[in-house]
Order: sequence, then C-alpha cells, then structure tokens
Amino acid sequence: MKQRMMQFAALNIGLPKGRAIPSEVKHLMTPPANPDVLEQQKRLLDAIDRFAAQPDMFPVHPVFGPLSRAGWTKFHLRHCELHLRHLSV
Repeated sequence: MKQRMMQFAALNIGLPKGRAIPSEVKHLMTPPANPDVLEQQKRLLDAIDRFAAQPDMFPVHPVFGPLSRAGWTKFHLRHCELHLRHLSV
C-alpha cells in the first residue's frame, strides 16, 4: 500500500529532491569526469531507442515496484523534470 502511494505521488505530483541513489546501482549512475557532450547525447538517444524497442517486460523499480511501459515513461519524464529544475533560474 505504501509503495503504491509513493508511486502515485512521484508519478503524478513529482519526485522529491535530495534522494540518495540506492547503493546497489550507484556505480552505474556516476557520470564521467570529463564527458564528451556529443557522445553522451548519442548514448541518451540510443537508450531512448532501446526503451522504445523493449518488449513489455520491465525490471521492478527499486522504490516504486512494478511499473508498466506508461509508468516507466512517466517516471523517466518526472526524473528529467527533477534534473531540469537545477537549470532554471
């Protein structure tokens, strides 16, 4: 029940700031020290293509539990929104 409430709030209201990345995936999330912007853009676009081509079998989200394609899409959009807030003045 708590997981469903957190999922609803995060996907429909927004993600909270300041959450720590879970330790089991943190090593996968660390950006390179001196990124090549064009290379990173290509990696992002390739990841979006892989997501779009993915059959409807997705991993369980570590906080929100099972998500459908629509749920994962909403999560990724909210996650981007959270990061883009750092750019607004």
